[in-house]
Amino acid sequence: MESSVQVRAGGVTLKLNSGVYLKKAVLLASEAFGESCWVNLDMSEGSYLVQLTPKEPGMELEPLGYEFFNYVLGIMQNV
Repeated sequence: MESSVQVRAGGVTLKLNSGVYLKKAVLLASEAFGESCWVNLDMSEGSYLVQLTPKEPGMELEPLGYEFFNYVLGIMQNV
């Protein structure tokens, strides 16, 4: 069950194991985060790859990534 947060120039890339995280939850979280970030969603080797790039400068990127993970988990509890 591999998941990761990787900070990169200007944004953060998340890798979520598709065997653990529900596609619907990842899509709903991506939509919600789309208000403050540009979101790029892809699938690779059994994982969802989510790239978040804040629309406004100054956001702390690593906490943003973990906030996305928590948001997805919160959705999964309510689905």
